[in-house]
Amino acid sequence: RVQKLLGIKVAPPSSGLFGSEARVELDRRKAEWAEKEKRLRASDLRESLRKELEQKIASEAIARRDIEDAQSRSEVQQSTVEQLDSAARGEARTNLLAALPPGRNHCNVPLALARERGCPLVTERPIDFTERRAERSAAEELQAQREIAAYLVNELQLKRAAATVAEAATADARRAYLKATTAFEEERGRLLEEEARLREGERLVTNAEVASRTATELAEALTRLGGEIEESYKRQELLREEGRDALGRFSATFDYVVRAIIGDEVEGRVETSGRNLSLVVDHHGERESAALETVKLLAFDLAAMTDSIQGRGHFPRFLIHDGPREADMAMGVYERLFLYARRLEECFSGEAGFQYILTTTTQPPEQFLHDPWLRLRLAGVPAEERLFRMNL
Repeated sequence: RVQKLLGIKVAPPSSGLFGSEARVELDRRKAEWAEKEKRLRASDLRESLRKELEQKIASEAIARRDIEDAQSRSEVQQSTVEQLDSAARGEARTNLLAALPPGRNHCNVPLALARERGCPLVTERPIDFTERRAERSAAEELQAQREIAAYLVNELQLKRAAATVAEAATADARRAYLKATTAFEEERGRLLEEEARLREGERLVTNAEVASRTATELAEALTRLGGEIEESYKRQELLREEGRDALGRFSATFDYVVRAIIGDEVEGRVETSGRNLSLVVDHHGERESAALETVKLLAFDLAAMTDSIQGRGHFPRFLIHDGPREADMAMGVYERLFLYARRLEECFSGEAGFQYILTTTTQPPEQFLHDPWLRLRLAGVPAEERLFRMNL
């Protein structure tokens, strides 16, 4: 779009040269545009032509007003001539002339001033305007008025010719003004379109630069994220491997505890199912029973504590089993819980690093009926043999 707008070839937006090349061309175009705009302002004749048109319109208005004035005076004078001509034919001619008002010039200018200014009505006529009209003959007065009427007709024609010239001048001035205005607006319109294209080009260049930088940043981010994802896959695989190893070790410990409690003829393992663990005991196939479920749970707890003793997992090495004999557990299995705890205790050279409490109403094996294994005997009566040594 930038290339089409500017009509030049520029580097692709992904190139670092794109912005500089495009902006150099834009700056050149803007400088050219500013020079064109300056020349247009300098050549603007609209104001002078408008003033000239106003003057021509005013002159035309004056010429039309002069025509109206001259035509009015001519009509009045013609009416006077007609009245004098009619009166001259009748017997009352002398009385009519005597009854006429004192003579006055058609322009109301004193005769002395008319002579001083060289008025043709005074200098060219042989009639003495200072005489009283009553002392002149009717024929002389009629001739004088006809000459005035003829002069006014001629003057009307001159005014009309002047008005025609004024109208033509006004029309010429109007055409010149309209032509200059049209040319100015057309050129100004082209400059505005060019300015809009330059602004659009600048916007496109800026957007392209921003998009290029954003694309570069995103590409770098993708590369970085790709590396992080790959590293995450490796860590996940390592964690899964560690999880499988940990589960395998724990499953082996669980199998060891199950064999210790039930016997070597069985096999125990721990399997994962989603986010859950499944405890399985096999003896020629998977076995299920209420007692076996209890054994599996006890073996799971002991296996967790055993792993913790070996430094694996996060079991706190404190375990309480409350009355497991009541779950219909075989006596031999019940006794092996004590024996397994004893074997764990023997793994330590000093004080054992765990505590296992087993409460039961069934008597433990004989070898555990004294200290340090038998820690507390409780009974319902008397009160001194209860847990808090009193009736609550």
